[in-house]
Amino acid sequence: MTEHFIERYHERVLYKKPPVQFHHKKMRQTILQDIDRRLQDRQKTALEVFSGSNNAKLPFGGCYLLIVKKHTLITVLN
Repeated sequence: MTEHFIERYHERVLYKKPPVQFHHKKMRQTILQDIDRRLQDRQKTALEVFSGSNNAKLPFGGCYLLIVKKHTLITVLN
């Protein structure tokens, strides 16, 4: 999970500004828990299957797309 992903997740999904100074590991854990709550089982399976691909766009939360490249969450689009 990149810092860019953390910032965009806060802005686009949680609708709040990310903290100016944040602990990457703690924020990563919080976001992963939130993603886990929002994903349906089939979306979790798709995320696991396509996470290793060069470029994948996976639906998330009904109106978002998770962008994944080589096992890394790059950004979230709405």
